[in-house]
Amino acid sequence: MGSNTEKAAIIQQLEDVCKTAEGVLMLINLDSFELFNDVYGYDMGDKILEKCVEIIDQNVGEDDIKARVGGDEFIVFCKDVDKGGFARIAADINMQIADASRELLGQDMKIPLGASIGGVFVPEQGRDYETLFHKADMALEYIKEAGNHGCAYYNKTEGGANNVEEEAIDGLETISRGLDEGEGYTGALWLEYDYFSVIYKYLRRYIQTYKGVASKLLITILPTIDMSAEQFNVITREFGKLTNRTLRKSDIMMQSKNNQYFVLLPEMTDRYIEKVRDRIMNQWKKMPYHEMTDIRFEAEMIVAKDDGH
Repeated sequence: MGSNTEKAAIIQQLEDVCKTAEGVLMLINLDSFELFNDVYGYDMGDKILEKCVEIIDQNVGEDDIKARVGGDEFIVFCKDVDKGGFARIAADINMQIADASRELLGQDMKIPLGASIGGVFVPEQGRDYETLFHKADMALEYIKEAGNHGCAYYNKTEGGANNVEEEAIDGLETISRGLDEGEGYTGALWLEYDYFSVIYKYLRRYIQTYKGVASKLLITILPTIDMSAEQFNVITREFGKLTNRTLRKSDIMMQSKNNQYFVLLPEMTDRYIEKVRDRIMNQWKKMPYHEMTDIRFEAEMIVAKDDGH
């Protein structure tokens, strides 16, 4: 936003659309942007911001409302977008920001750029703009604290828990489940530990009863160079998202540790595990920071005779 007049005009548009339309109000914040400016300079930072404006424009509708509200912050109202659509927009924005930064700085760019995006759905969570803005901001803070480069939406229901940050916001794993059910979505079902545990136990019982087969795969990411914990966490999350997109819809995954992903592969024998591993690594080698990591795979069949575990 520029002048106070322009700011007032945008707020008025947002107030009006929240009263009448259905969709999602999104707050978008660039991750690690201050560090990026310190390393590459403000001129390059301005070029990245220009690219981000273009990327946001390309991923939302012409009639949607979008504005820059701070140095590295944007606000958008997308009409007629559901939870799956919100997650797809967030994923596309993050991927395109990473691509744009590599185009400007080369494949050896060491600060992975991306965006944290908080959303709130209208009229599900009300129609008052100020209240909706506060809820979207809470979702944004949630995803920033969770580690950036992702999205979350506010989801408090009547009579729900008072601890909004922990109980009323759906983060990446929950949104991934919605994506898996959505039309056109490809990739594994990404679950939190509690849900994953239920599915895992069910699958073991199913195999034991019906003599089926499945495989389990543990993927560990290790740094090969000195880097900060923050940078390693960003790289680990990017690897997880890439793995998720590479797997089948019928596969199930969780992040078992900060640097590990555990995957269930139903109806897959050990003869195909190598193909899965190669497919993941072929995609990972296209990423600018693959040389900064060592990826290790451990696989094991789940068969009917393997009971009691």
